[in-house]
Amino acid sequence: MRKRIFTVIYYLLPIIASAQISFKTDILSKQELTRQELSVQLPTHLDSLADDPYQRVKLCAIGGNMVFQQMTPSETFPYQTMNLSANVLHLRPLRSRWSWLIALGLGTYTPENRLSSIAIAENVIANGALLFIWHHSKRLQIGAGTLVNTLFGYPMAFPTAFIDYKGEKWSAWAKGNFLEGGKAAVGYRFNEFFELNLLADASIYAAFLRREDKKAVFFTQHTIVGLQPNFHIGKYLHIPFVVGADLSRMGVYKERNFSTFFTQSFPQAPKQHFSPSFYFSVGVVVR
Repeated sequence: MRKRIFTVIYYLLPIIASAQISFKTDILSKQELTRQELSVQLPTHLDSLADDPYQRVKLCAIGGNMVFQQMTPSETFPYQTMNLSANVLHLRPLRSRWSWLIALGLGTYTPENRLSSIAIAENVIANGALLFIWHHSKRLQIGAGTLVNTLFGYPMAFPTAFIDYKGEKWSAWAKGNFLEGGKAAVGYRFNEFFELNLLADASIYAAFLRREDKKAVFFTQHTIVGLQPNFHIGKYLHIPFVVGADLSRMGVYKERNFSTFFTQSFPQAPKQHFSPSFYFSVGVVVR
C-alpha cells in the first residue's frame, strides 16, 4: 500500500501508515545551544479502505517523542530542557470526505536533562486531542480541532489546525498547536532521491519549575527560516538537513495561572532576547 502522511497536531509530528523512527540534532550559534530529538511511531492496527478516492485509512498507533536541549549555563534561566511525551492515537474515516483523529497521552517538561527531575505533581501533564479532517482530494487535506491539556492543573481546551498538500512535484504543509507553536514548509521533489523545502519553524520548548514558590513555566521560542534538502536513500532511509537562520529567539517565564498566563509574564522575572544567529540541523528518518 502506498504510504499516506497525516499530520498529528498532538506533538507536531506526522502520522504515517507505517512504523517510523526519526532523530535530529539542532545547532544554534548563540549561547552554543544544541538540541537532540528522537521520535518513534508504531502502528498497532492498519486497515485501508478499498477504492477510496481519498486514500483514507483506519489506524491505531502508539508513539513517543524526546527532546533534550542544552546551552551555556546561566544563573537566571534554565540552561537545560527535557521534553518527553508518549501517546496513543486512533484515526478513522468518517462519512464520505471526512476522517477524525483522537489522541491521548502524557508529557513531562523539566528544566534538567535527567529522568530523576520528573515529578508527577510538578512537571507532568496529560494531553488529548480531537481533530476532524476534511479531504478535498487525495492530495489535499485540512484538519482542525481542539487540544486539551492540564497545564493549569485542570483540563483546558485550545485550538489546533493543519493543512497538507502533496502533488506530484510540489508539496506544502502548515501545522500548529498551543503548547508547541507551529511549523510550515513548501517543497519541490526533483526526483525519487532528492527534494528541497523552504522551512519556517516557530516551535516552543517548555520547562516546568518553581519560581518564588509558585508553579511556573519557562518558554523558549524560535523563529527559524531555512532551506531543507532531503535525500532519499533506498526505500526506507531519509536524510534531511536544514541550513538557515534563527531570526529571533526569546525566553520568558509564565505563571501557571489562567488569570495571568495570557496577559503578562511572571512579575519581575528576567527575559531572554537573542539577535539573529546561524542555524543548522541534520537528521535521519527510517520508515
